[in-house]
Amino acid sequence: DKKLRHGGNESNGGSGKGIIGGAIAKVRNAINIDGKTFKFDSNFPYTMISEDHEVVHFEDVRKGFDIEMLFNPITGGWEIRRLHENSYQIPFEKSAKIIISTNFSLKGTGSSFLRRQHIIELSNFFNEKYSPLDHFGHLLFDDWCTEEWNRFYSFAIHCCSLHMEKGLVEFP
Repeated sequence: DKKLRHGGNESNGGSGKGIIGGAIAKVRNAINIDGKTFKFDSNFPYTMISEDHEVVHFEDVRKGFDIEMLFNPITGGWEIRRLHENSYQIPFEKSAKIIISTNFSLKGTGSSFLRRQHIIELSNFFNEKYSPLDHFGHLLFDDWCTEEWNRFYSFAIHCCSLHMEKGLVEFP
C-alpha cells in the first residue's frame, strides 16, 4: 500500500522511531531536537549542536518537513550561530550525522533530495495497543540489568558489523 509505505496523511505513532533514536544515543553522542517545534527560520536554529555531537535526531517532525533546509548540514557542515557570539562552521568531517523520524513523507523531489537520504521504514509491530513494555516485560533502557545491557551492546556491535560488511541496505 503506497499510502502506508510513503507516510500517508495520518499520524500513526508508536512504531518505535523514538526507540531507535534512543538506542543510537546509547552508543553515540547524540542530541534530540523536537521536530514538532523546530523552526529553520529561527535566528539560531542549531545553537544546541556542538562539535562533540555525532548524531542529531530531529524527532517526530511535522508533515511537510522540508529536508532541503538540511542539505548544507548533510553534505557540507553545520553553521552554528549563538547569541552574542561569532558564528562558526563545523566542517563536514566533524559534522554530526542526521536522523529524521516522522510519521509522514518528507517534502522534496529530485536527485538532490533522494541522494541525501536513506529511508528506513518500520512495521506496525509496536503500536498504541502493543508496546515494548508489553513485549519485553520491562521498559527499554530505563530498568535494564547488566545482562540486558550486554545483549543490547552485542546487538549494536552486530549491526555495525553488518553495516561494515554490506553498507546501507535498501528497503525492498
